[in-house]
Amino acid sequence: MIIECPECKARYRARNYTADQPSLRVKCPKCSHVFLFKLPVAATKKTTDQMHTAAVLVVDDARFFREILSELLAPLQVKLVSVGTAVEALEMMSQQSFQLALIDLNLPDMTGQDLMRKIRSDASLKQLKLLAMSGAFRRDDCETDAIRAGADGFINKSFKPEDLQQRVRELLAQ
Repeated sequence: MIIECPECKARYRARNYTADQPSLRVKCPKCSHVFLFKLPVAATKKTTDQMHTAAVLVVDDARFFREILSELLAPLQVKLVSVGTAVEALEMMSQQSFQLALIDLNLPDMTGQDLMRKIRSDASLKQLKLLAMSGAFRRDDCETDAIRAGADGFINKSFKPEDLQQRVRELLAQ
């Protein structure tokens, strides 16, 4: 969760909170101002468990990017599961049903395109929507290759948060 200091406007990530806490007492690492930060209602475990409707799998080897996606998709009230490799993604898909997978094209163990081809060749995963993501955008090549591999859409990692949320909403509505 991103917290902003009301005094100096510094922004940083809060990690040490539990779902049963209604608020956090925070000391800004930049200006040392101490303030109370109230957690949004959706941050409590009971509320989020009740509101989850769709299961979304994020496959990206960058943990920081997975955390950012988690924060950006939180307002959509989806059940989010994150993994770092294609092998972990396939294992997770065999254990749990997902409506959408966000897949980085540059994974350490196989390409995102290869992962999408494996998903599309599995009859039990045919209904899964796939959104390909890449930070190495080379004109239309990445998008074209991703669509050919089975992606339902493509987004460059330099997206605006509202663009990502809209793409996810659209794919989940289909």
